[in-house]
Amino acid sequence: MKRVGEFPLTTIRGHKVGNNSNITTAKILIVDDNPLSRMTAVDLLSLDGYKVLEADNKSTILNNIAEQQPDLILLDVMMRDVDSFALCRQLKANYSTANIPIVLTTLTDSREHRIKVMEAGGDDILLKPLNRIELATRVKSLINQKRLNDGLDQTEQVLFTIAKAVDSRSVNSGGSVRVASLVRSFAEYLDLSPEEIDNLCFAAHLHDIGTIAIPDAVMLKTEESKKKIISDSMF
Repeated sequence: MKRVGEFPLTTIRGHKVGNNSNITTAKILIVDDNPLSRMTAVDLLSLDGYKVLEADNKSTILNNIAEQQPDLILLDVMMRDVDSFALCRQLKANYSTANIPIVLTTLTDSREHRIKVMEAGGDDILLKPLNRIELATRVKSLINQKRLNDGLDQTEQVLFTIAKAVDSRSVNSGGSVRVASLVRSFAEYLDLSPEEIDNLCFAAHLHDIGTIAIPDAVMLKTEESKKKIISDSMF
């Protein structure tokens, strides 16, 4: 998970790069079956300090994405053996890769291509030959946006940890897990998408998070004792 902020090349986490500390270079996957086009893109992105990966066919594309988890994909529109628009749709439909920005590159600046990019879920389109300033600006913006989204995911994990701590101090420990299990079963029965199911289950785990403000003296009492406390407070 990433931090919120301006990270043109890196995210806070690893070793030192340039003048920043504790950062790991962002990874960009170039998907193009033209060696000269790939070499040009690699040179331009390497100048800005990115770690660049390359792929020229569908099998290596999918393997690279699964193993490397790139921060951005630069995908050529006119590949011989790969339907780039179909591949883009496939990646955007997959819950584990949907958050990776995809920039499609093309030799033709046509309205048809731009419409196809939008329909496929692409994040941007760039015209070849690539312009270094335009490429650097678009890539920086999209990677920053991805890391903002990843930062929200990190916030969700913090909330989930708090919710688990709250649940463990309850007399009926494990209640949120049981509720989440019921919610998942019902969501699957309704044939909801994996993302919608995960969101509902996450919300189920958080349903008692407000009780973190209740003292242990109250939380750990029996239901009978709680009723007596409430009754006494009313008189």
